[in-house]
Parts: sequence; structure tokens; C-alpha cells
Amino acid sequence: LHGSFPIFFHDEKDMRLEVAIMRSWIGIRQKVRWGFLSGLYMMQTSFADTSDELRKAETARLDVDPFVSARASGMGGALSTIADGIDAPYYNPALIGGFKEHAWSKESIRGVHFPYLGAAVNENSASLYQQHQDRGAVSPRLVGESLLEVNQGKRQFFRNSGAFSWHWYRIVLLPFYDRQLAAFRVPGMVQGEPNIRVDHLETTGFGYGFSAAARDDSFAIGVFGTTENKARVQGDFTVDELVDTEARSAKFAENTQTYSGNTLHLGALWHLGKKMRPRIAIVNRHVGESQYESSDPSATSLNIPNDLSVGFSFGPKLGKKGRLTWIIEAQKLTQPQVALSKKLKTALEMTLWGPGRDGIVGLRAGYGIAGGSGGLNFNFGVLEFEAAIESRDVGLDYHVVADRRAVASFAIHLLP
Repeated sequence: LHGSFPIFFHDEKDMRLEVAIMRSWIGIRQKVRWGFLSGLYMMQTSFADTSDELRKAETARLDVDPFVSARASGMGGALSTIADGIDAPYYNPALIGGFKEHAWSKESIRGVHFPYLGAAVNENSASLYQQHQDRGAVSPRLVGESLLEVNQGKRQFFRNSGAFSWHWYRIVLLPFYDRQLAAFRVPGMVQGEPNIRVDHLETTGFGYGFSAAARDDSFAIGVFGTTENKARVQGDFTVDELVDTEARSAKFAENTQTYSGNTLHLGALWHLGKKMRPRIAIVNRHVGESQYESSDPSATSLNIPNDLSVGFSFGPKLGKKGRLTWIIEAQKLTQPQVALSKKLKTALEMTLWGPGRDGIVGLRAGYGIAGGSGGLNFNFGVLEFEAAIESRDVGLDYHVVADRRAVASFAIHLLP
């Protein structure tokens, strides 16, 4: 895998994690291998002068959730009332430890995921890979250059994550690792100049949280926090600097800025009945704005704004073994600069032979302003696999910029 991602995976210490991700999702290997290397050749060149800075920020925008979640992706991010397992701490801490509907709810150890691996790649990288294949690519540089003109204006994005979660009663410990990259071609630059802008963020963190629930599960509250270290590479590169391993390592070292900080997330959930399982959730992510201070006193900090979300769902049974859950959710309610239409999301999830992630089979669909999403999961007890196609809005404020991605995750569920 180290050879498959020559531009982005430059730290030998991450070799074992990268190899594990490769083996867990073979289908995405070739897309990422060529898509990212050659994707650095084909970015934005024709922005309008009046929107250059906004478009640059949107094209290089990275995700704020701590790691890849194929379940959340398949539901368009609407998960606040039904999150469970490894998704619960971030999407609603009140759901840490689950409820009586889960078969493992009476166990002291309620879940151990090791490893949990996830990856996401947007459709532009997949499309470029196919073009390489169609043209019989031998050299990613030569074919990448030949595709510049036909691929102008397309953002490239890749992400991979790894995590380990341990649930003891209603307490969770969750160390995680995440790497993201967005890149585009700088407008107004010519070949040979630093015309490829790269934003690469690597995060290592440790999460910890707990929840408390009423005896009848009618109400629950939860808290989840993380301590994180981030290494961010931002800069403009030439093609030669990115293709040559030594030159790339030197440029990355020159442009790397390190940060550290903490996050805090709060959640609450109300069960309003048993028959149709209506629920209301309130989640306050990044309480008071999460701030990551730079190791360089002269550099500005990284900030993630507060995100208040409210969700409602109900989930009638489908026969004796299934359940269909519908959820509507409003997010970013504390961010007035974001358009109302961008805040609303809705989703459906059908599970068979178990609730949520515990279901042996699950089908998902979600919808937001960026378009529709969908996904599925298979749970074979010890082995869990989830896949999704997501339409995510990466536009700022009132802008809508749809980024369509393929997302997958794999986990070994050791206990219970």
C-alpha cells in the first residue's frame, strides 16, 4: 500500500495500518492508487474572478467528523436518534452503551471493535482511474498530463480511517486515526509552476465518554470528548515535486504545521413510546467551538464551529424480524450563515434480524441538498461490512457544492 499511495502516505510508521486497509477493501485499491496520483494533475483552472477565494476554500474543504462512517454516509449524515456501536459517541453520545432492544444490553462489555477500518474516495478519482485504464496507462505522469484538459474543474478527495472501540457498560474508550486529502489545480498557473494546491490532514486522537439512561430507557444523556493531534500540509506544489518521492517528502516537511486540541460533544435522547418507537434527539457537537492550537505561536489556530442538531424518528416493525426507521434532522442550527435548506436532512433505514448495526442485513437511504445517498450493511457476528454512496455538500454558507463519494468500512467485532 505504501507504494500504491506515493503522494499521500509518506510515513513509514503507518505501514501496518495502510496494509490492513488495503486488505479490507480490495475493490477501492486501484481507484485510489492511480486516482490520487494523477488526480493532482487535473484540478480547477477556470474560476470566476469574483469567486476565486470561496471556490478555493470549498474545493480544498475537509470533513470535520473524526473518522469515516459508512452508515452515516449512507443516511446522508442523519443519525442522531439511532446511532449505535462505534458511531454513537460522535453522532449522539446519549446512545453510548445502547438500550434494552440490543441483545448485548445486559453484558458488562457491550462491544469491542478491533480493528475498525474505513475509506472514502470521491467519484472524480474513480473516473480518472477509469480513463487511465482506457488509455492503457503506463506512466501516471504522462497520462495525467494528457487528461488535464478534459478534467478541469474537478475536486479530488480521499480519506481513510482506523479505530479501536471498547464499550464497558455505558462507558466508551475510542482511540482513532484519520487521514484526509483534498487537492485542486490553482487557477491562472501554468505547467512547471507550483500549480497544484494540496490540503492534507492527518489526525491521531483518543476519545472517551459515557452515558446515563433511565431504567425504562425513556431518557438518556451522554458526553463524549477527544484529545487530538493534527499534522496539516497546505501548499502549492509542482507535478515534479509530487511525483518524486524525495522532493515530495522535503516539501511536505517544509509545509507541515502541527496542532493539538480537545473536543466536547453532548447528546440527549427521549423515547416517546414503544410501538412505533418515536424518538427525539438533541446533539451539541464541538461545544463552544473546538480549537486546535498550533505548535508555532505565530500561526493561527484551527477552529471547528459549534454544531447543534435536532432529530426526530419513528421506527415501526416489519413483520417479526425487521424494522423500518424514518428520521428527519436539522443540523448546524447555531450557524446562521448556513442556509436553512442546507441544514435539513432525512433518511430511511430498513434492518432485518436485529436493530441498527446489529441487523444481519440493512439497507439505507438519505437525502439532503447535495442529493441522494444510499448504503447497505452485512453483519456476520464477528465480521461487519458496510458500503455507501454519499452525496455530501462541501459548499460554504449559501453555496451548494456536491461531492459524490464511495465509502466502505470493515470491522471485526470481538465482543460480545
